[in-house]
Amino acid sequence: MLDVPENPPNEGDFLIVGFNPEWLPIVLYALQQVRNPVYWNDPPDDITGQVDELIYLIGLDLDP
Repeated sequence: MLDVPENPPNEGDFLIVGFNPEWLPIVLYALQQVRNPVYWNDPPDDITGQVDELIYLIGLDLDP
């Protein structure tokens, strides 16, 4: 089970991460899995939306 971070992904301090683009599908797949509230300890009602926001933020930096 995962603890829910104090801040949603678009608030607080930001972290910039780089990795080989071949890994992007794997990272996005892993994030899709934690959209499900069963993976979280005491998830808020908007946990799926928070994960969706994180996926969106990752997508902002992708080349078209």
